[in-house]
Amino acid sequence: MITRYRNNAIKLFGISVSLLILILLLVNMRAFGLPDALAAVGGILLGTFAVVFYVQANIALAKAKGHDSSSVAAIIIVASLCLAGLFFAMPLILIFGFQDKTKARKRSKDTTPEPIHRNPPAKLPPLRNNDIG
Repeated sequence: MITRYRNNAIKLFGISVSLLILILLLVNMRAFGLPDALAAVGGILLGTFAVVFYVQANIALAKAKGHDSSSVAAIIIVASLCLAGLFFAMPLILIFGFQDKTKARKRSKDTTPEPIHRNPPAKLPPLRNNDIG
């Protein structure tokens, strides 16, 4: 898994969830006098951005596994046409269903530490005789 894309996906998932929480807070603010029209417009805007960040996070997660973003597009199309619950299970499908195509880093199997190689002490030229005649 490519860590740069994985970290980006986690960040985008966090933004998406925080926007969904903001929608709930906005709807609850109607009890404190927030106009219904403002809550509706704000909820639609926040919901739209939450879905956009969610899809971008899934694309970043597919890239982290070494796949194209077209594979995520195929899942989105199937999810929107067949099962709505599949849309929310998309990260689980990407994590557990897709094979990791990235190359594993080669790690040394030798556990013995390497000896420390130090340079030998420098050989200085002979000292000049300061006795000038």
